[in-house]
Amino acid sequence: MTVKICGITSPIDAQNAIEAGADMIGFVFAKSRRKVSVKEAENIVKTLDHNVKTVGVFVDAPLDEVLETARTVGLDMIQLHGKENAEYIKQIPYPIIKAISVTETTDLGEIQQYDSDYLLFDGAKAGSGETFEWDLLETFKRNQQKVMLAGGLTSENVAEAIMRVKPEMVDVSSGVEVNGKKNQDKMKAFVKEAQKAFAKLKDKENQNEQLRTAN
Repeated sequence: MTVKICGITSPIDAQNAIEAGADMIGFVFAKSRRKVSVKEAENIVKTLDHNVKTVGVFVDAPLDEVLETARTVGLDMIQLHGKENAEYIKQIPYPIIKAISVTETTDLGEIQQYDSDYLLFDGAKAGSGETFEWDLLETFKRNQQKVMLAGGLTSENVAEAIMRVKPEMVDVSSGVEVNGKKNQDKMKAFVKEAQKAFAKLKDKENQNEQLRTAN
């Protein structure tokens, strides 16, 4: 049960995210106002406490570019937000997060083709800070892949999102910003609420398991 803060653009943002309790931080290498260069990300990673995992976010980037960036920066995971196919994913020797934009139930039909470690469910416009109808995930049948939830999450709604979707990870970017900049108080509040909800969810699952065992 993990919290990722994405769109890190400076050493101070990274340090604040770590102090807030984030388990992972993300660097955007695709077109975005939060985009960082390979050199910028490399310099930030050099300042990190290595207890935090680093994730690189790409959108339909050439495979060799992804691999070279991961090696240079020292990334732990790769997050793909484009139309990357199963063959592309198989060639990446890093844990993979594959993003799926969810606007209707039929969007979930393409999931089976992806051999990724995580499936990231996001809104129609990734990075827009907009939520989607979480009820759409009710028909999703989990397999070995872990679920990651993004899209419009804030400290005010993350607990509800976790209890309804039951993800293994939540991902936030704009929801912890003020005027487009990462805000330490918002990061702390988000992580606190997410951790409380994850603990509550785990307790609920343990209780359900005990009831099943007793019966």
